[in-house]
Amino acid sequence: EIARYALLKAVAGDKLEAKVMPDDVLKGKITYNYTKLRQNTTLKALGINASGPTDEAHSLLNHISDGLDELRNNDVDFVAEAISNRIKGTSSSHQASNHYHYTTRQNSAVERQNILPILLPSREQE
Repeated sequence: EIARYALLKAVAGDKLEAKVMPDDVLKGKITYNYTKLRQNTTLKALGINASGPTDEAHSLLNHISDGLDELRNNDVDFVAEAISNRIKGTSSSHQASNHYHYTTRQNSAVERQNILPILLPSREQE
């Protein structure tokens, strides 16, 4: 769920329409508007005008890499909410919920930013 959201957000950017499902069947699942996603992520919509398949691949990888660099705290909070909703009512939910709320309450936005390197390895590590 984390990787899917990060990749889709990296490609589509702010045009990504996602929501966390509240009902019992899909509780905590992140759903996407696939129609708009399809429209907003064509090579043309992404501004990729490559001379061949290899150039397209490199351009798309650069676009994804740049998009991953743009992920912010609100993206982490969105995925954390989805995970919290998904595990709500399980034996892990109380511990995870307490940890997340404690972390959110005790740490500034700058401190919470420290989770991004865990989710998204830096380019220096490549």
